[in-house]
Amino acid sequence: MTCVNYEGVSTNSNKKPIIEVSELLQGKVRERTLSESKIMLIMKGKFSISYERHINKTVKEGKMLLLPSSSKYIARADEDASVFIFRLRDKIELCDRLGLEQLFNKFKKPEQNFNMLEVKEEIAYFLKGLNNCISDGLRCRYYFELKMKEFFFLIRAYYTKEELARFFYPLLSNDTSFSEFVYNNYNKVKTVQDLAVLSNYSHSGFIKRFKKAFGMPAYQWMKQQKASRILH
Repeated sequence: MTCVNYEGVSTNSNKKPIIEVSELLQGKVRERTLSESKIMLIMKGKFSISYERHINKTVKEGKMLLLPSSSKYIARADEDASVFIFRLRDKIELCDRLGLEQLFNKFKKPEQNFNMLEVKEEIAYFLKGLNNCISDGLRCRYYFELKMKEFFFLIRAYYTKEELARFFYPLLSNDTSFSEFVYNNYNKVKTVQDLAVLSNYSHSGFIKRFKKAFGMPAYQWMKQQKASRILH
């Protein structure tokens, strides 16, 4: 526990472990504005969640959902809930042959509904073993990084490309490094011009790369994000 790589539950809020088990007691409310995207896998219990244009959606045991960076969510536990959190800090590679860019090119317009995935038996078995290790105090950040890679391999193996495209829809683009920058910073600025300056691009260069990555004009995309925040 004295090792510099040990990631305990009391670590600084800016340096939370990439994998964590979180508890939400019945009747409690949690409100967060995310600085990074994360996947939530519900091990037990049930809660309702609102974020962006999704209002009071029920999430229960055996489900997983994706919350994109910069979104603000409110969750209320209908019963005691235990949730695995996977924080997405690095480029997502489901395997060395399939990344989000390939999903974007294959499914450019998947359904934009509230898309959750069933936690299949193989994933549940993986989570049970991981939870036992965390409970025993195995919290090395290198171990967590390996388990994150294993998790992505498993969902690549046990879900179809179409299911994964719907699930990862908020993060899909054909330029993931650029899109990650946009998601992590658009909430810090007021205009497209401000975002271009932050990215060290000329305005015209930023507009071209944005259109190529997201498939729509930057102004239109920013307007949609603002509308979602207002609705929330």
